[in-house]
Amino acid sequence: MGAFEQIVPGRTTERDIFNLIRQRMLANGWPVGWAQDICPIVRIHPKADARPTDAVADLGDLVGINAGVTTKGYSDDLDRTAYVLRSGETAPPPEIQKMWRTLRRSVEAARVAMKPGAIASEVDRIGKVVTDAGYEEYWYQTGHPVGVWVHDLGPYIAPQHPHYGKKIYMTLQPGDVFAVEPGVSAPVAASGAKQRVHLQEMIVVSESGGEYLIPPQEEIVLIHEVKTGVARHR
Repeated sequence: MGAFEQIVPGRTTERDIFNLIRQRMLANGWPVGWAQDICPIVRIHPKADARPTDAVADLGDLVGINAGVTTKGYSDDLDRTAYVLRSGETAPPPEIQKMWRTLRRSVEAARVAMKPGAIASEVDRIGKVVTDAGYEEYWYQTGHPVGVWVHDLGPYIAPQHPHYGKKIYMTLQPGDVFAVEPGVSAPVAASGAKQRVHLQEMIVVSESGGEYLIPPQEEIVLIHEVKTGVARHR
């Protein structure tokens, strides 16, 4: 969460966050996980362009960071989310909290179903609990394989769509690694706009079901309004 700790509401831009993360990658000798101009992807929601802009992280904004590096010949792919609290707020608006809880349930449902021999499309069906919560089904895959490349060869935990071909009918095998990444959008009354929450975790297939490669993000990171010159985070 180091990059979030550097955000100063009303001042820090997407480009600032992008440059900070790239500097850390360079200092640690980590090659970027994908295209140079969009790794990491920094989004102050709502936004469509993956390239960093001069958009400022302000009160009431969601900030998403999707980053990946290559180490020892293998890639990773993670997404983390923060919310910039408005004056008087102690938590994100209810609509954002509901989206977050729905995504956490979706990831957990997929993780439990990720056992050896499971058909990828069936894991996708189980993981998509978002429609039961009243949200539209997202168009992209619930999970993609990660290995030598950030989008590697192997099964795709995805819906029946020509884009994914027969990869959705492949079975999961012990040791397969996936980036599981559901997302939802909904209107948020406090902002008067539609906002999007995205969650992505790295999960490896084991005999008892999926296991997180690193501790998952359980709660949205909270960025507090600057009052004393230093932003506070939780």
